[in-house]
Amino acid sequence: MQSLPAPANTGEYTLTIYMTNLAAAALGLLLLWLCWKLDDEQKGRFRNYLVVCLGALLGWALAMFFSPYGPFDKDILDNVGKWTSAFLSGYAVSKVDRFIESSMFDGKTAKIDAWIRFGLFAGALTLALIAVGTNRMYQK
Repeated sequence: MQSLPAPANTGEYTLTIYMTNLAAAALGLLLLWLCWKLDDEQKGRFRNYLVVCLGALLGWALAMFFSPYGPFDKDILDNVGKWTSAFLSGYAVSKVDRFIESSMFDGKTAKIDAWIRFGLFAGALTLALIAVGTNRMYQK
């Protein structure tokens, strides 16, 4: 079994990493504020928080997959990627159309709350993907 690599020296990218983390923290706080502001009742706010958490976790996982630290990480993540792509290409893709149709639209009318939550999810996913990916790529 291989040992994990020593912590990296960020060198010339230190400012890039710090600014990315600062921007990620500010945008993360904005997302949390939007979760609170975009719904009037507590139950809806908690749904918003859950959606943001799910988006951030998926973004984190994708960033780890796309920016492995070395051969040790790459081998493990390639294996996980094969299983995930097999699942997504087979089962999940066949269900996406029906899911979008039933959860995002009411007949021909868009469900505003669902689209707001989709925006929160996409924002959290993108934020985590950029922040974690940047940290992993520049700290190699």
